[in-house]
Amino acid sequence: MVVDSDLISTLSQGSYDDAIKHVLSDEGEVGRPPQEGRKEIFQWWIERMMAPSSGLYERMVWFWHTHLTTNHSSVNADVLISRQLELLRTHALGNFRDLLQGFVIDGALLQYLNGAGSQASNPNENLARELMELFTVGIGNHTEEDIKVAARALAGWVIDKDTKEVQFKHERAFISPIMFRGIQDNFDTAMIVDQLCDDLATASFVSNKLWHHLAGGWLGEHDSIALGKWWQKQDLEILPLVERILRHDKFEETHYSRPRTGVEFYGALRGSLGISTNDINHLRSLGQLMFEPPTVAGWPTDNRWLEPGSMLSRGSLAFGINQKDYYEPMPGDVDHVLDRCGLYQLSPTTMEAFNLVGLNSEMDDQAKAFTRWRLALTCPEFQMT
Repeated sequence: MVVDSDLISTLSQGSYDDAIKHVLSDEGEVGRPPQEGRKEIFQWWIERMMAPSSGLYERMVWFWHTHLTTNHSSVNADVLISRQLELLRTHALGNFRDLLQGFVIDGALLQYLNGAGSQASNPNENLARELMELFTVGIGNHTEEDIKVAARALAGWVIDKDTKEVQFKHERAFISPIMFRGIQDNFDTAMIVDQLCDDLATASFVSNKLWHHLAGGWLGEHDSIALGKWWQKQDLEILPLVERILRHDKFEETHYSRPRTGVEFYGALRGSLGISTNDINHLRSLGQLMFEPPTVAGWPTDNRWLEPGSMLSRGSLAFGINQKDYYEPMPGDVDHVLDRCGLYQLSPTTMEAFNLVGLNSEMDDQAKAFTRWRLALTCPEFQMT
């Protein structure tokens, strides 16, 4: 997620296949987040996500957090936030089915979607609805009856008030045959998740969302179904899906194909300037602090990241973050600035703006350096990934 111009330079000297192999070799490290203090938990994660050595693993941890969202404001214990983060980190490049099985009975999620304390006699439907609409088959591939039935099968989970451990209470559960999506069985939580994971709609929906995250844009229906079918044959293993996307014929064609989200912009900014601050307020100002999604559906996946309010926040951060400390000591020639910022394809308009800085006789070298850095960090190309 961080722009590393040295790595880009190294990889550009080899083949595309070599670059893919390098990306896929990043196994990451699960680590153990702090158990208390949300600020400390968030800073711990930011430090790993934004480290110069971070790669595919950390990007996938973040991707799963954007897909399987939870808002910390609904969670009453820091340890539950920490455990969910550790769960995402454990399965980031593993198996989607295993990840989802753990996530659906995760304490933080159960509190967020009102699954904790739900009982079969009067089940809360929030968890069942979002499990299908947001996490698996997607909108249009389930019915209201599916939600009602699944809500009964998902009931019975509680969180111990002292240990904060998730427990299953049989007396709260529905232990009888039910009809779920055309199949009658004694469905429990694990069986509901398995049935949804077996659906092609889930494989297509999730893999298309990962395509958008890595490549930008969205696959058409035909390509999305084809990718979903292929992923099903891989038993929903995540790493092979990533490789499939990176080797897709259309992937090499993607340039500046979607806006950088708040986290991605922050990573690019930090990598370009070589700064190491872990101020969570920077991410909050950019509209994407972890565990603070604006809606239950997570963060925008469209051009809302380029709206005036978002661009103003980015510009304020780029212009105001320790300017003297980070701009002044660094060379300000155009090639160096563009290289550090990972800008290798510029529009004629942007390039003209850089050239005009050099022609300005009223600016000394330091002022020109400052201006070039600010221009690079706020130009249209830097806002895209």
